[in-house]
Amino acid sequence: MGVKLTVKDKRILFELDSNSRQTISEIAKKAGLSRDIVNYRISQLVKKGVIGGFYTVIDISKLGYLFCRIFLRFQKIDPKKEDEIIQYCKQTPSIGWLYTIDNRWNLVFAVYVKNIHELEQLYDNLNYRYGDYLAERNVSIATEIHHFRHNYLFGTTDFSERVLGGPETEKADNVDMRLLRVLSNDARLPMLEIAKKVGLTPNAVKYRMKRLIKNNVILGFRAKIDTKMLGYEHYKVFLFLENTTKKLMVKLNTFLRFHPNVVYITKAIGTSDLEFEAMLHNRNELHELMKGLRVKFSDILRDYETMLLFEEVMIGYL
Repeated sequence: MGVKLTVKDKRILFELDSNSRQTISEIAKKAGLSRDIVNYRISQLVKKGVIGGFYTVIDISKLGYLFCRIFLRFQKIDPKKEDEIIQYCKQTPSIGWLYTIDNRWNLVFAVYVKNIHELEQLYDNLNYRYGDYLAERNVSIATEIHHFRHNYLFGTTDFSERVLGGPETEKADNVDMRLLRVLSNDARLPMLEIAKKVGLTPNAVKYRMKRLIKNNVILGFRAKIDTKMLGYEHYKVFLFLENTTKKLMVKLNTFLRFHPNVVYITKAIGTSDLEFEAMLHNRNELHELMKGLRVKFSDILRDYETMLLFEEVMIGYL
């Protein structure tokens, strides 16, 4: 049984996921509750494991980084060795996002690198160390990632999006990078603590944060919600298309964007023509979603592959 959320819990979660740097007072006003009750409910959601922390969505492409993914399928491996590989990935500085998978692949992680040579070095190091346990590998580069609200969870119709991807536009200095790293680890960290960690005054931190938000380097501050605790499964779908046109691609993207359970759409080189991720109760719901896609887009949908993203081991954008 998953954790049952009240209407007020959902509103608090919605506000934290919309902007987790909001104060307790701001959230309390929007939720129609007292500060003490909001504080208590947030602490309970953390205690129950529904909230696993708060993170900052950073468009690393604006800083000159590539968003690469490496998919691994294991062979001749026991749980101890698998955990060793996961720990190795967690301790690799350029790896910022890691998921275990239940499907053809066993593990996927995101690598943030400045160029293809850095990616090659990481890939080679992984292969030299654990190549005997890797039956298959695949590398892809994400060019656009569209982030959506958890409308399925909150019963909302907020279909706004945050888009990661684009040319380098921000010449971030070392102080900016320190600030982004601090925010990446804890989006709700108080301003005074951020200032202390970065070595600036609170006003200087506010100025830099406003500039980074204005220039779309910081795309948002979100809550890390464990949707498994709420009875949902996280599916990733690779779409293989044919006979596409710009008009049909817009239609397909619009269909996915306005589906309440779809939380990401990804354009990437090296995997499929389009990817999306959806939060669903079970495979029956996935089957219904894919049946609807096949009917609506039968003229361009040649094939697809699905996978269950089992556990989010880590998330960070820098």
